[in-house]
Amino acid sequence: MANAPIFRKRHADKDDNDEFCSPWKIRGSTLGDVHRASGRKATPVYLLFECASGYGLFLAHGINDVDTTTFEAVEEYVNRSPPPFELIDFLRFSSPQDALLQFKAISKLTLPQGLENFLKKNIPQSKRYRCSVAPSNSHLAEMILRKTGHDCQNGIMIDDVMRGLRDKIHKLVGLEPGALEKAQLDLARLHNNTRSRIVVSTASYLQEEVENNERTEVEYRVWDPLRSKLGAAILGGVTNIWIKPGIRVLYVGNVCGLTVSNLSDLVGLDGLVYVVGFSDGDDVVDMAGKRPNVVTITEKYPYFHGNYRMLVGMVDVIFAEIDRCHEHPPGQLQVLYFKENFIVNNAHFYLRAGGHYMISTQVKDNSNGHVEDPVIRYNRRNQFKPIETVMLDRAYALSVGGYRI
Repeated sequence: MANAPIFRKRHADKDDNDEFCSPWKIRGSTLGDVHRASGRKATPVYLLFECASGYGLFLAHGINDVDTTTFEAVEEYVNRSPPPFELIDFLRFSSPQDALLQFKAISKLTLPQGLENFLKKNIPQSKRYRCSVAPSNSHLAEMILRKTGHDCQNGIMIDDVMRGLRDKIHKLVGLEPGALEKAQLDLARLHNNTRSRIVVSTASYLQEEVENNERTEVEYRVWDPLRSKLGAAILGGVTNIWIKPGIRVLYVGNVCGLTVSNLSDLVGLDGLVYVVGFSDGDDVVDMAGKRPNVVTITEKYPYFHGNYRMLVGMVDVIFAEIDRCHEHPPGQLQVLYFKENFIVNNAHFYLRAGGHYMISTQVKDNSNGHVEDPVIRYNRRNQFKPIETVMLDRAYALSVGGYRI
């Protein structure tokens, strides 16, 4: 029992409302408590941080004694001086093409040979010395366990630590300022195979363009509130949509090309829109071919938020659309709960502290205008702060709130 792996596979048929949809329920306040509850000795933890520049491996000193029940305790741990992370090695990607190959392999649940060799080289494994590898991606953890035999840890606390590492990774591995962001943008462009010029305000989706009599370079679009959720929210009196030029937005859920184009126009040439979800047509994928500030991940609906961490950076706003009708049969209702959890997990993983979310949901016929913010049932650690809910029409509402504010 002492050598049994501590990684446990996620069970997709259970309605687990724990944040991050953790592979197991925490049985103590620290990782050390989890080990002791299972009759095992706490082992050293190696953090595997995958990013667009390469793979970083860190020995996390003192991580087994950190309280996992509050995100504030993890933030204190991450921000300690000196940092509790000892760099073991950094495997730098040779080119954006190399980064894309690594990203696609992990997305397809394949452990790249280079990463396998990297782990075997740098992590000791013997009967006398046991340790754990902690990637933020539970699917990657399963592949590492299967291919290398290393015990793996994954869950809410590891994800919180990885959030904190994102802002420090360039210093910890010795990257030049801005190098990681450039690598991420290069990877995104290569992923989309986009054109070099953005097509601003194309008259798609039968939306009207306002004629510019002054013949300047500025163009305007008229948003039809009957077709645009953002337009309906503004018309409905939303206080703030929090989207402005230069920011980064993550658009998730039941995505559509019209909303992608609206978001793309709002963030402008200096901003970025990540689109993760599913669409009935090709309009969302086509949008990435027209707009270099749009990155799409829509091959299939990705129920795990860690598969695309190389590609998606921290964002300022999350905009989500979800069909949340409660009249679905039980089997379909279970899928809807997974989609809700998926949106919340993306917020935990990618939304900056102080950022905001907007979630469009379908409401009950008998709601009488009262709509519960969908994140409430996932807010056990009080990280979300609902601000307002605006009715878009009789069938849909938009919930707006902040994250760690």
